[in-house]
Amino acid sequence: MRYLPTNYFIDPIKKVKEPSRALELLSTNEQLTELQELISNANKEINKYNKIVENYSIEKSKLIQEIWDCVVNEHKIISDEFTEKNTGLLKGISQLEAQLKSLREQYQILNDKIKEENKNITSVQPTVDAINDTLNAYGFQNFKIVPSTSDENQYQIQREDGTIAETTLSDGEITFITFLYFLQLAKGSKSSENILEESNSYR
Repeated sequence: MRYLPTNYFIDPIKKVKEPSRALELLSTNEQLTELQELISNANKEINKYNKIVENYSIEKSKLIQEIWDCVVNEHKIISDEFTEKNTGLLKGISQLEAQLKSLREQYQILNDKIKEENKNITSVQPTVDAINDTLNAYGFQNFKIVPSTSDENQYQIQREDGTIAETTLSDGEITFITFLYFLQLAKGSKSSENILEESNSYR
């Protein structure tokens, strides 16, 4: 921007005294153009601000979206790695659940087969199975009834670790075992088929 020199404005009295003195007049077009440009830029900023004020809700939502886009773009690699890892874990869990379901079905089939085969071996085993099923149904899972290894057609109480529970049963456990044994005796049957048919009646 060009500015007028300090001697541009001449004292009229001096001009009268020196009428022949030449004056150099400078153009103000450049200063006027720059001033108009400043005014135009200021008006643009004002209009931009007024537009934001008039559309506050829209501009706010737009700003929030832009911020989230920025955050997502900055963490895209981390997000993609997490998504890929999480997808793999979920897939693995689904496969394990399917395998667990299959194993449980196989276990049930084998367990039923064992019970069926035991019916042909001794009449004690169906009673053992019936009592153990009832124990599991009522939450007694830290011990079970097993056939005696020394006395035929007799029972033993076995802990989870395989030890024989002779003196470690609580009063409640003893009472419940006695009650289940009484139920089996009350049926008065030595037939394994009859015992199995009745095994679910008191669960």
